[in-house]
Amino acid sequence: IDFASTIPWGALANAISGGDASQTAQMAKSTKIVKFVRFLRLMRMLRLAKLAMIWERVEAHLGSVILKQSVALLRVIVVLAGICHWNACVWWMVGQPTSLFTSFMSEEEQASFAEMRHWTTVPRGNVGEEWTWLERSRSEQYIFCFYWTLDDDMAQVRMYMRDFGDGVGASDKVQASVKGYLKHLFDTRKMHAKENTILGLLPPHLRSKLKYERLAPKLQKLGILKNLPQKAAFYVNEICEIRDVAAGTCISKRGTWAESCWVLVTGRLVWSPHTSPEYITQGIVDEECLRNLKPVRSEYTVAAVQAAELIQIDKAAFMQIVCSHEDFKAYLSFLDQSPDHAPSEPQSPTSQRQRAELDSMATTAVILS
Repeated sequence: IDFASTIPWGALANAISGGDASQTAQMAKSTKIVKFVRFLRLMRMLRLAKLAMIWERVEAHLGSVILKQSVALLRVIVVLAGICHWNACVWWMVGQPTSLFTSFMSEEEQASFAEMRHWTTVPRGNVGEEWTWLERSRSEQYIFCFYWTLDDDMAQVRMYMRDFGDGVGASDKVQASVKGYLKHLFDTRKMHAKENTILGLLPPHLRSKLKYERLAPKLQKLGILKNLPQKAAFYVNEICEIRDVAAGTCISKRGTWAESCWVLVTGRLVWSPHTSPEYITQGIVDEECLRNLKPVRSEYTVAAVQAAELIQIDKAAFMQIVCSHEDFKAYLSFLDQSPDHAPSEPQSPTSQRQRAELDSMATTAVILS
């Protein structure tokens, strides 16, 4: 009823009659009659009172909280679907050269509006297979308009890549790479994840523990950590950086100096020249650089076949950690054999305090595990 009352019946009748006063008056009377008849039909809504009483008796008999919550959820879904339907209708009318809205314009304004670019008339698709939304089936048109009302960011990205605004769009290969990388960010909870804002409120030590719980299973694949005490994984966790790379990104190039070790979390990598299947399954790149203080060259060229999430362990930061802990030196023989190894400088009180905090967190992590 509220929606029907917002319709300008007088202006609508004037637009349909073309401005004829006699036809306008006649249509206005007909509109009043129709509205009165519809008002009489509302009398049948009194039956809803009986239905409400029956429904209350059923709820009282069942006493189910789940049933009440399900009905409330269903009501919200129906309301949202109705709002999306109305928005889809408005969006479709706005995108057409002629619609109900243009009927209220003058002839000059209608002609000027029809000459503008509309999203329903913009050619889409590949060269030779172009199409417009006006040529699609009614079901496809409705589904697109309904889906657009949900304010999907990916829909906006796809529309932008297909047309930059000057009739030129990105190639299919570039579009596939962009979609794959954005899908990877969504799947790994890097975007549109509500928990990121809440978890950002955690204190640093809790964030470190949470990061350790997530990365520990991956770090255990490193052979060098198997020779170190269990708390060493917690120290290495502090220097780990999570990197997201797109498909085709080169992680390591054969013959160049390896400055970091990489551990695959999600995605897929390719090695050149081909290596053993076990090495590929573990997803570890340039671990040898962590076993030697001297510079080490990469043995393979490694690239991402698809969007991937990787753990990066910087060699310099790793060596600084293992060299600053006497209990770690006993497990790493290459530290004593290397002539380039120099004793660490005395630590400031702040550094000592930070190290004590890390020792405490590492001990706690070992106890909990």
